[in-house]
Amino acid sequence: MKQKFKINILINICMLIAFVLTSITGISIFIQLYLPHMIGLKRGSTTSVDVCHLETILHIVFSFIFLALVLIHLILHKYWFKNLPKYLKK
Repeated sequence: MKQKFKINILINICMLIAFVLTSITGISIFIQLYLPHMIGLKRGSTTSVDVCHLETILHIVFSFIFLALVLIHLILHKYWFKNLPKYLKK
């Protein structure tokens, strides 16, 4: 039981880190691409191509890592989902 608990904690911490990194890169991309247009600033020569490709790639990678960790998390809790109807009847 302790081993499963430790794995659960590790997965949850990794999920949190992946979520934060995905959020940071997403906000950065939003600020660069959409915010100047939304507040009425002229973007000049800035186009969507000028957005750092590394940020976009990192955003996609962190998103897939987060998704994989969520799936692992759900698989680790399969018995909880299996017993959920019993919990709801109480």
